[in-house]
Amino acid sequence: MISPLASADEGYTQGWLGAPDWVLDRTDTSILPDFYYPRNISGTDIEIPTVSSSIAKGNTLLAGGSFLDAKRQFEEAIRLNSRSFDAWLGLGYALEGSKRYQSAVDSYKTAISLSGGEESAWAAYAGLGRVSLALGQYEAAEQAFQTAIRMGEETGYADTDQMQSLYDNLAKARQKMGNEFGTVFARNSEDTIT
Repeated sequence: MISPLASADEGYTQGWLGAPDWVLDRTDTSILPDFYYPRNISGTDIEIPTVSSSIAKGNTLLAGGSFLDAKRQFEEAIRLNSRSFDAWLGLGYALEGSKRYQSAVDSYKTAISLSGGEESAWAAYAGLGRVSLALGQYEAAEQAFQTAIRMGEETGYADTDQMQSLYDNLAKARQKMGNEFGTVFARNSEDTIT
């Protein structure tokens, strides 16, 4: 029997899985991406990125306003697990902060498709609404904000300030639609009056 503290030199990896290297070489690492640590034969301590650590770093960078660096961290998390709701949501925030709105739309939509009942899915709809509003897509913004509000109220996951922001943005989208439709209506009315 091999000791659980077998060294990497003996063909065993250290880390949570602690298994023979030949087994781990054949393991689908996407199944347990946060617990698989490849063998370190360099003799130096290296930090091996995981989905959770990349998302945590990305969130810290977002809070500090470092959107480009946050984007890289979320992309790393997505590389490790392309089905991570939190990674796609974070990428959407980073892209939105960088004013890359169309790319943010794609990230938020991917997060929504991966939400699978996540209580925080309202946040992806809120992000989709904000970037749609910035792109002048007022109907899409209105629909996204309405969904975010409904989900936030149903789950109770959004706090009072977040809900107020959703209602304010919904009002902005409706105001923009009203102004746009009012201008078109006024032009059409003037054309028909003789």
